[in-house]
Amino acid sequence: MSSTVTTAQAKKVLAAVQRVYHVYLDGLDPDSSSHPKLVMDREWIYGDMTDAPVIIWEEGPYEWAYKIASTVSDPTIFVEPYNSWALCIYREDAPSEAVPA
Repeated sequence: MSSTVTTAQAKKVLAAVQRVYHVYLDGLDPDSSSHPKLVMDREWIYGDMTDAPVIIWEEGPYEWAYKIASTVSDPTIFVEPYNSWALCIYREDAPSEAVPA
């Protein structure tokens, strides 16, 4: 099985964010900066390049990424806040890097 997150999996996480925080999004233009955005290549911050997609929502509720992380339930992926306004998405079966002893 591939260790990268598919677009479909990432969009499910984005949909979960939109569902949980719909009260902040209702009535707003979905293309505006007021909506969370899915970035599949993570080339969005300081040249940090990994395979992990990220959901960015700088104008979202305070620390939304920390709060939503525990509500995403999909056995094939896990999510982890990068900071208070960005949520990284990883495959659950992705090989972890060995930590030198």
